Amino acid sequence: MMNYLSENGNNLVEFSQESELADGIACGDERAFRRLYHDYYGELHRFVLRFVRSAAGTEDVLHDVFLKVWESRLQLDPTQNLRAYLYRVCKNQMLNDRRRAALEERYRSDLLSDFESLDPTVSDFYGELEPLLDRVIGALPSRRQTIFRLCKLEGCSYEEVARRFGISRGTVNDHIVKANVFIRREMEKLLRQAPVILLTSLSLFM
Repeated sequence: MMNYLSENGNNLVEFSQESELADGIACGDERAFRRLYHDYYGELHRFVLRFVRSAAGTEDVLHDVFLKVWESRLQLDPTQNLRAYLYRVCKNQMLNDRRRAALEERYRSDLLSDFESLDPTVSDFYGELEPLLDRVIGALPSRRQTIFRLCKLEGCSYEEVARRFGISRGTVNDHIVKANVFIRREMEKLLRQAPVILLTSLSLFM
């Protein structure tokens, strides 16, 4: 059985069993959590990197994983296998990230495809339009932008977002409708410009 040690000033507090470490985390012992991070970060990093294939992306995944472990510590079962639990959280996080990326790509593609009615050549410069779309979304009011990203780019349901913010489903829908109107209006303004003007404006955002 692996020994789990947690710093306590210059002393070491020993966790002789994995269940004791899990129990410490469940009770909010930050020293136990730091030890968990220390013991597992390396092997989880290697595991995630095999799939993400990016050091920065791997660090983002692990940041979210350990944050999730800490935030859900009250539900942590001290009798379960911690290693198996951490690997499961990693797998779920990678699947969620992949799903969000696919949703975001689909939304962007569908939105930009709609604008081909304004300019059939728009598909020729999708790559240049995406930074502008990011800027337009970023210009939304803070809460509306967050709600829009959660629903449209991360796949959260209106009910989930409503519970998170303590608002009604109708209010969430109102934010989404207004966000879509704003985004389409601003993008249409840009697409009515000549391509040369559009590309000039793009350089200002870089």
